[in-house]
Amino acid sequence: MRGELAELLTALAEASRTVGSPQIRNRGTIGGNLGTASPAGDALPPLVVEGAEVECASVRGTRRVPLTDFVTGVKRNALAPDELITAVLLRASGAPQTFMKIGPRNAMVIAVVSLAVSAGDELRASFGSASPRPVLVTAPRDDASSFAERVAAAAAPIDDVRGTERYRRHALRVLTERALKRVLA
Repeated sequence: MRGELAELLTALAEASRTVGSPQIRNRGTIGGNLGTASPAGDALPPLVVEGAEVECASVRGTRRVPLTDFVTGVKRNALAPDELITAVLLRASGAPQTFMKIGPRNAMVIAVVSLAVSAGDELRASFGSASPRPVLVTAPRDDASSFAERVAAAAAPIDDVRGTERYRRHALRVLTERALKRVLA
């Protein structure tokens, strides 16, 4: 992701740089990332903090579904059997934002946990690999001191080979604190 779009959607640009190998980045699509409905999808947290909607279309017509409703569970989405994703729609907030993730390496791995944070009129955060569905956590901008704890509390992580529930909650707290320093600087 380059140029004007990367300037408008900083967190999505940062997330895009951490997805797979260069070959995958050059062939993969945001629609594919959303359609798989993986809790670890790196595009989900940045799009959730921006209030993205997914446009679904079939011969019956088109409809828009908020991203938080589009992913209905682990590898499950709201697409009808005859629908395709035709667009991802959002209005860029212009708020300072960032994306971070933890994994054995920063790129080319499935995240143990990932996080997007924006700081416009309110604080907004969404995380990956810590809930079966996308979650948006919001707070007043002047409530940054308890925001990391709110983000960790909103998670519903599992224990698996990449990390424990306890580690993921701790990682979300740490990432949120770091992200807030970036976006509030």
